[in-house]
Amino acid sequence: MAEDIIYSVPIQCGEKDCPVQWHRHDYWIYTTGKRATFSCYDGSDHEDVRKSDLHSFAEQDQLWREYAQHVAATGEDPIGEYMVKREITRRERWTFQFSNSICGMLLVKASRNGIVFAPKDLPQHVREYAAVTRVIGRGPAAGCAHVSWQKGDVKLTRNGRITETLDHRIPRKAADIRRELQARARKHLASTEKRTG
Repeated sequence: MAEDIIYSVPIQCGEKDCPVQWHRHDYWIYTTGKRATFSCYDGSDHEDVRKSDLHSFAEQDQLWREYAQHVAATGEDPIGEYMVKREITRRERWTFQFSNSICGMLLVKASRNGIVFAPKDLPQHVREYAAVTRVIGRGPAAGCAHVSWQKGDVKLTRNGRITETLDHRIPRKAADIRRELQARARKHLASTEKRTG
């Protein structure tokens, strides 16, 4: 038996309690010998359909145009049709101060843009980069952090410092994503107008 998706279309459900209103329906064909059967997958279930229930090419184009109009108007893409970056990479320059101890290397402090951070206050992505295993709570090294680095893993200056540039992924602003989705949907609509016009 062979199976393939023959096409996908966005369908607006119109149900009042549905928060997204739009769903992708994938239409499948199953062939066994000379016999073919069809089904529709709506994201949760396969439902058998007759060949006469399949959408024509014109109907498929119309459904996609309606969806693009929705995205162009609202900036929301509930079925994830338009590829936009949801995160951006931010480069940050950090200086780390290390010290050797009887228990291995300790992170004493870190700084960025002149702001000094104790190891316990570091952002998660910096803690991961510095390989912080645990912060010491008391004693002469209180506030320092054990790191899983060994002495030879990093090239420290004489005073135990290292400066690194870290790439950090952060979410894009919702307004920027919405604007880009609207622009892509308008471009899609313009290209379908040229094709059909």
